[in-house]
Amino acid sequence: MRISKACDVCVLRRVKCDAQRPCSECRKRCLECTTLRARKKRGPKGPRTSTTDRIRRLQRKGVAETVHSGGDSNDDDLDDHGHTPDTAASWWANDAHDVMAMESYASPTTSDEAAARYASLPPAPTPPRRVPLAAYAQFLDVFRRRLYPIWPVVAVDQLLADIAVGDGNPESCSLAAAVCAATIAQLRLPEHTTTCHAVSSLQFALDAQHLRRLYDYREQSTMSSLLTAFFLHMYYANANKLQTAGLFLREAITYAHALELDQPHLYGACDKRERSLRLRTYWLLFISERTFCAQNGLPAILHPIDATCPVEDDLENADLQAFVCLTRLFSHLHADMIMSPPRPGTVTMDVAWVSMCCDVDGDGYASNEVQQVDLCVTRQWIRILAWEYMSRHFAMSCRPKDQAFSLFLPVQIGHEILSSFATMSKASICAHGYGMELKLFKVADAVMDVVTCAPWSARSNGMLLGSGDILSSLLNFLVTLGGRRSEFAGRLQSRMSSLDTTLSLWRSLALLQPGHEATEATEVKEAESCPVT
Repeated sequence: MRISKACDVCVLRRVKCDAQRPCSECRKRCLECTTLRARKKRGPKGPRTSTTDRIRRLQRKGVAETVHSGGDSNDDDLDDHGHTPDTAASWWANDAHDVMAMESYASPTTSDEAAARYASLPPAPTPPRRVPLAAYAQFLDVFRRRLYPIWPVVAVDQLLADIAVGDGNPESCSLAAAVCAATIAQLRLPEHTTTCHAVSSLQFALDAQHLRRLYDYREQSTMSSLLTAFFLHMYYANANKLQTAGLFLREAITYAHALELDQPHLYGACDKRERSLRLRTYWLLFISERTFCAQNGLPAILHPIDATCPVEDDLENADLQAFVCLTRLFSHLHADMIMSPPRPGTVTMDVAWVSMCCDVDGDGYASNEVQQVDLCVTRQWIRILAWEYMSRHFAMSCRPKDQAFSLFLPVQIGHEILSSFATMSKASICAHGYGMELKLFKVADAVMDVVTCAPWSARSNGMLLGSGDILSSLLNFLVTLGGRRSEFAGRLQSRMSSLDTTLSLWRSLALLQPGHEATEATEVKEAESCPVT
């Protein structure tokens, strides 16, 4: 029979108490028999606070973000935490060892006993590759064929070889997953969804973040760690997760500073191939940061460097002349030009410099149409940024001697872009994803400012396309690039619909989108039905 009230001595000595006062054990050892100890609840006491906190952290870590821009998510295929069944099981399996270790550490035992218990735990299991190697090969090949001229910083064959050996190097696997996620999102491929029965960009992105936790990536300042953060930035930017994208961009810039990429004079110990890769990586980060900060009103950190990228490519033997031209274009983009409103104490830039930016030459050599589109639109985008800077600091005119002071410069820029697009394929335009969206939106937003100041300019005048026609066409391109849920298209349409003008102002122009066989009326209907997000 269980004793209802054991004395303090018998409880501490873990012996049977006869419930006499004093009990036989206390009399035998000449000890005072007391019952001062508070009685505790029998049986399990419930999970410890530390264990509960650990479980909650694991649950939050495994929650999958919903990607809206690539298609509707299939909620029936997700578990309670937003995972697919395979992904959810993998999150828990890979962290079970840590939970057991935490439980052992929290137990009220001596340090020797805790160490012995932890040593008896089975080794942490090697995480299975949640995405098949064949899927990596498929999308890395797409990256090489369609996006390498834009992001010339990954040797595809070498990366495939690294992840194919055994269970693969976690650092290389993380980079490969990030490249695949960015490729799918940038090109708006069908896999840019959250379905569980097919490989998706979200699965690749989650894999990239999970795999890099298998090594001390925050203390590993390597090119792979930098590029993983960069491609995750590109994925989240295309998934419209802009705060997350900004954090990954800053992380990549931190790695760049740790690796001293901004100091080419310290590249002396690097061979030709490594030096070339470092220069291309730095300039790619510089271009991406300037683009992202200009759209989101953030201060830029990186500065132009004197060293330029070599035209020869040692990774994929591609022609990088267009990429070099792009770096020269961005070197004109002063950090103060992308801040709106300007920071306190900022000195007004020289008029001649800004005027030069309004007439910057972007007709560099391009070996293919994708590069040609990039150079063309980037040049016009920089002109728009320079025009916006001029309009904030100087008086504008309808008939100026210098086009930098022209009120209608955005209309001219929009017309030039659409004229160039008329000779280019839809695939070449869409290859630039989020970057192309935000640049076209910036142009359209500036044209919208002109319409607000001078509504009469929105009418067509003979052979000259008016700003209303240009806005209608740019809206159609934004829908093509970002889909019907495009935030940029929604914002532009919202501004267009808020003006007190007739609907005829936004009639579609004759320049149809490349690859579209729809009639002009159909395109107008599709643009008007685009939801405002």
